[in-house]
Amino acid sequence: FTELKNTASVTQIAQRSFDKVAVFSAYPFMKLALAKKQFTVFGKTLPMFIHHYNATWRNERAVEIAAALAFLGEHQNKRLLEVGNVLSYYTQVSHIIVDKYEKSPGVLNADFLTYRPEQAFDGLISISTFEHIGWDEQPKEPEKIKRAFARISDLVKNPDLVFVTVPVGYNDCLDQLIRDDLLPFKNQEFLVRFNWENDWRASSRNDALEYKYNRKFPAANALLIAQGLKV
Repeated sequence: FTELKNTASVTQIAQRSFDKVAVFSAYPFMKLALAKKQFTVFGKTLPMFIHHYNATWRNERAVEIAAALAFLGEHQNKRLLEVGNVLSYYTQVSHIIVDKYEKSPGVLNADFLTYRPEQAFDGLISISTFEHIGWDEQPKEPEKIKRAFARISDLVKNPDLVFVTVPVGYNDCLDQLIRDDLLPFKNQEFLVRFNWENDWRASSRNDALEYKYNRKFPAANALLIAQGLKV
């Protein structure tokens, strides 16, 4: 059994290595081929974000990173907090990053719910991170995400400078909050993936809730993109 397990581990490592090489090789061609692909969110038409890290042309990163970068571009020189270390993989960042688990240079390893900065931030940004809070932790604490969303208002000065994305169909507790319209966000838009070419279109809340993570396409099949807090 141990030998089989070790063989499987070696095979998985080899597969991941092969995939990385394939992605780097494909990246220049995909960037050129998909240069004109677009999507619309909050009334803005944006180009898909194509990057070799995580092969964004294959998943939700193509739209959520594009929308996040547009948000950052509109709020340059603001003091922002990022919850979850995501954007630094795709662009140079100067804001503070809090990530409970990932140990990387410039990342504060702290629990978002107990993090106490010396002063409030101008705003906050988070890319597909809140759905993990309490849900993918041990011990599991599904209700923790509600406290995490409530915590945002304690840490920001400007409720309009908040940008959050989360997948729909991943965290049951989160989905219920969406269904009951209990999230603290002022502006919410839903996008769903509808083909293998990784195209996304606007959706209603109810339709988005019919989609499940990793079904039928890999990773997120529906996204919530939110801006601003209710006041």
